[in-house]
Amino acid sequence: MQIKLGSGNFSWTEAQTVEYEPNQGKIASTDGGAATQGDDVPMAVQFDAIFEFYYDCTIGSKVFQSPIELLQSATQAAGDACGPPSVHLWLDTTFECSDGDEIESLMFPRFRWESLNYDSDAGRISCSGSCLAIEPILYDRT
Repeated sequence: MQIKLGSGNFSWTEAQTVEYEPNQGKIASTDGGAATQGDDVPMAVQFDAIFEFYYDCTIGSKVFQSPIELLQSATQAAGDACGPPSVHLWLDTTFECSDGDEIESLMFPRFRWESLNYDSDAGRISCSGSCLAIEPILYDRT
């Protein structure tokens, strides 16, 4: 499903876990402790926007009429047969350059929504969730 966001924001947070191991209770001296990389942390994604337009999407025999319907009844992402349903989110950003427009595409793999909020007065939809990834994947679509 292709969606054009109007006014609003799309943001994400990449995080890491660092475990500090002091040496005899010291971490800040020259013979201090060590730091090691801990467990991966899922990337958090949030968007809050007005959907300017979107196209219907068909997956198998199911036609999704809106982005919310797609998110709420998402199909299993490829290679992720276990766990709750997920979708791949794509963010395309167009940069105007002197030698023509350049498009940067980021994919946020295996996104699962955790919160959907609606503001009918403003016509806005807010969504937050996590990806089964630690960072987005950059694609060059020039």
